[in-house]
Amino acid sequence: MSSLELERKLLSYVEEKTLPKMMKRMELVGITGVDWARIHGSYKDHTGNLRNSINYVILKDGVPTRPVTNENEQIAIASIKEKHKLDLVIYAGMYYGLFVEARGFTVLPKWKDLKYKELLQEGE
Repeated sequence: MSSLELERKLLSYVEEKTLPKMMKRMELVGITGVDWARIHGSYKDHTGNLRNSINYVILKDGVPTRPVTNENEQIAIASIKEKHKLDLVIYAGMYYGLFVEARGFTVLPKWKDLKYKELLQEGE
């Protein structure tokens, strides 16, 4: 078996076996991040709009893994400067979320808040 054939087999295995598992784990991190942000946001949400606009999207090779449902998702996807094999974006769909965070309030979780290492290892 040549090194090129070995490389193809390895990439095929990663594509078929590893990526779907990682995508499921990233989905768990996304759901956890959205839940965390909605519960622990340190701002007073007068209308409920900001808290309800928090969501996530998973990208595979820069392409969403599910249909894009609104303009906020399109903006979140476009904001990624460096695309990877898999990306997870947790975003607030209201434009003023950035201003709320700039005033010192928590809108979106930081990675340390999510305990993402434990979440990614679940199910191994």
